[in-house]
Amino acid sequence: MANIRKWQSVIRQLRALLETLPSPEERDDIVRGIRGIVEVLDELSGSLGNLPTSTEASKAKNALERLENILERNPLLRVGSPKTKERSTLKPPQCSIKPPEASIPKDDILKEIDSLSQLPEDTLRVCLQQQDHYSKEFLRFILTEMGRRTSSKVTRNEMIEQIVVTIINRRTYEGLGGS
Repeated sequence: MANIRKWQSVIRQLRALLETLPSPEERDDIVRGIRGIVEVLDELSGSLGNLPTSTEASKAKNALERLENILERNPLLRVGSPKTKERSTLKPPQCSIKPPEASIPKDDILKEIDSLSQLPEDTLRVCLQQQDHYSKEFLRFILTEMGRRTSSKVTRNEMIEQIVVTIINRRTYEGLGGS
């Protein structure tokens, strides 16, 4: 008799469990809900996988520093006009070569370009402004040697600006790892 009661108890429990099972529609709703949760988790996993790491953040910081250096060195990217700077406080540098007025040897021009390339931007401008040292013809020779074309109507100040910008651009390019 005890065995019969145990079996009846098991049967009642099984009936109670069977009554709690979902209908086919409820089961389909549950499966769709779980699939939706899995999709959301996949999207979340993909988004988290795209977050930058500390290594990538340090690379971005380095790139920002390089950009800042470029902005500081390149006169075309500055906010203020380079012509508005006060030059009265700058002492004109001693420039190395006094060119003859007629024909100038290519070696002298290359040496002068090299020495100008070593000067800071403000000093470079002041040095090029020296009319007794840099004639318009000599400025034109420098630009030609640097690969820049000049029209016959170009002014002295325009040539000076072209020389400065070309030298600064070359520095920037070399600073970025170019050769």
